[in-house]
Amino acid sequence: MAWSRRRVAVWALALGTATLVIGMGVAGGAKLKTKSASETLSPDEFDSVTAKCKKGSKVVSGGFESEFDSPPVTSPFLEVNQSRRVGRRGWVTSAFNGGSSEGDLTSFAYCRGQKLNRVTDTVPAPVGDFVTATAKCPRGTKVISGAFEGSPIDLVGTTPVLYISESRRATKRTWEASAHSNGNEVGELTAIAYCGTGKKPKAKSSSQRISSDPPDPDTAELL
Repeated sequence: MAWSRRRVAVWALALGTATLVIGMGVAGGAKLKTKSASETLSPDEFDSVTAKCKKGSKVVSGGFESEFDSPPVTSPFLEVNQSRRVGRRGWVTSAFNGGSSEGDLTSFAYCRGQKLNRVTDTVPAPVGDFVTATAKCPRGTKVISGAFEGSPIDLVGTTPVLYISESRRATKRTWEASAHSNGNEVGELTAIAYCGTGKKPKAKSSSQRISSDPPDPDTAELL
């Protein structure tokens, strides 16, 4: 028997931020169209999945959904290290499955005909440190959406492991990404701001306190 499946969804939209994993929405204009793509990752596998907008539109924002189940049962545990725009039409998400069974990784692309410019800030992430990177849009533009990229995770030799704790619009022109470096090698964290003109995004947020206690087997919902 397995405990009920839990999923963590991240919407890389400047309109909505969630605790733990992170979100954002885009400024007004034409309605966004959603595209998605999924991959199944085996235990100890690092892989990427890219959602792609149709020809004639561009990706203006994106997000991901990563699967994990509650221990002590056999479970997937997908550790996401990047969720960002790739090219003009794609949104890529990458993760390492540190669990003991297969898990699904889904990338989402939010599409419309809007031109954006990309600005980045990369900082080193020494082992044991909590670090923040801040990407800043040029004057005359504002953050429309944003993203993050951390060092890849694997099990071969020494490797950085970044636990992403924040990815959000900090001011009208800046996007912040934060992470704790918990591997055995220095890594890098990149904050990515996608900048443009148009309506100012309106920020919304919600938070939830998450207990570190394992689920109660007497009350856990069974699959």
